[in-house]
Parts: sequence; structure tokens; C-alpha cells
Amino acid sequence: MKRTTKKLLTSVAMLGVLGMVILPGFTQEKETASPAMTAKDSKESSFRGRLPNYYSRVVSHKQRQEIYRLQHEYHQQLAPLYAKIAALKAERDKKIEAVLTPDQLTEVLSYTQPDEQ
Repeated sequence: MKRTTKKLLTSVAMLGVLGMVILPGFTQEKETASPAMTAKDSKESSFRGRLPNYYSRVVSHKQRQEIYRLQHEYHQQLAPLYAKIAALKAERDKKIEAVLTPDQLTEVLSYTQPDEQ
């Protein structure tokens, strides 16, 4: 029982971290990015392109900018899907918690609270 509870708590914690990482990007205004994002634009955006391993050794500046543009384009399409996944996981976890009795839920929640020493 404790192993299952620990897995549940780990999943809930991971969901919380995922929510903190993904959701702030949705509160910002959407930018209309030019094909080559400037340094100023990349600082304001929550997305930062990254070349795949070893690409930096072989691509030109123009190719690098095109890769960043493609990554940004797909990031904008994927972000709402990641948010939907996070929302579904939160809904699932809430329903799973609803299966527990109040005493069980209290015990589970006590495991998530850090020990005060």
C-alpha cells in the first residue's frame, strides 16, 4: 500500500511541477514571431530553441535560424496539447483521490507534507 501511495504522490508532485513549467507560458501574450527571432524576442518569449546534439558543428547561421523558427512554430502548436494533458492528469488524480476515505486521504496528504524538525 505504501509503495502505491508513494507512486501516487510522486505523480501528483510531477504534475504540479509540470503545471508550474507549462502554465506560465499560456498567461503571456502570444507573439507573432518573425522567421528569425532576435535576441530581444527570445528573452521575452518563454520558449528558447535548442539545436539537436552536434548540429551546431555542421549548420550555417541561416540553417540555425530556420531550425529555431521551426521549433518555435511547433512549440506553439504543442503547448496547448501539453496543457490539455496536464488538465486531464489533474482531473484523473482528483477522481482517484475521491475514491479514498477521508482518513485515507488525510494519511496520504500527511506523507506529502515535509517533516518539521
